[in-house]
Amino acid sequence: MKNDSVKNKMINKYVNQIMVAIKLKDTRLQTIIDTAMKDNVPKKVIDNAIKKANGSSNNEGAINIYEGMGPGGVALIVETQTDNRNRTVALVRSHFTKAGLNLLSMGSSMHYFDKVGKIIAMYPDKSTDEDLILDKIIEVDGVKDFERIEEEQEESQEQQPSSAQDETTDVTGPQFRILTEPAMTNKVAKELQDTQGFEIIEANIGYEPKSEMLVDLTGNEDIKASFNKFIEGLREVDDVTDIYSNEHQ
Repeated sequence: MKNDSVKNKMINKYVNQIMVAIKLKDTRLQTIIDTAMKDNVPKKVIDNAIKKANGSSNNEGAINIYEGMGPGGVALIVETQTDNRNRTVALVRSHFTKAGLNLLSMGSSMHYFDKVGKIIAMYPDKSTDEDLILDKIIEVDGVKDFERIEEEQEESQEQQPSSAQDETTDVTGPQFRILTEPAMTNKVAKELQDTQGFEIIEANIGYEPKSEMLVDLTGNEDIKASFNKFIEGLREVDDVTDIYSNEHQ
């Protein structure tokens, strides 16, 4: 069960790296994809990440949102991109049905989340005073909120090699979770990277669970294992580009 959880986090990280590389035109994209494949990230997951990052510019299909409850009563938002909505909803519904679950009507899970632009950024110089780093974030127009990611969370972000670390050895520094308006996400990420010297680990528009709505599966190993297995399978469903949950991490 623990291995499933680690695997899901690893896949999430690769998906985010691929999408960031495409959006910011990072020349390391192929290196990230090659490393993901070596770490056994399913090709379907990689293809879906590329499809999502490219979709808004080359019209590869409409984005559709589905809502449901996963094992343990965890609220889910499933994002898909497809040129055949009937096919996609049938595939997503089938995955829920096989697990004894149901898709819910629009709005049933949405109130557990806020739609935001979310950026995870690392400042690579550990020796820099943290107040100076915070000033760099504050200077960027469009930042709504931010927080330092605690060391335990930073470790979970590093459970498999990142493309940047492959090329620059093991240079790591403090990481920050930065929130912005969805429409400002790429602009803020690019300014953090190009002007302020941050490395962008993740930059996407998505759904952030509200803190008061989190579900903690700790202590219920069977349900947590079922949840991880369900999410892993859902990621491989055709056209699924992202999955959001209010599981407490």
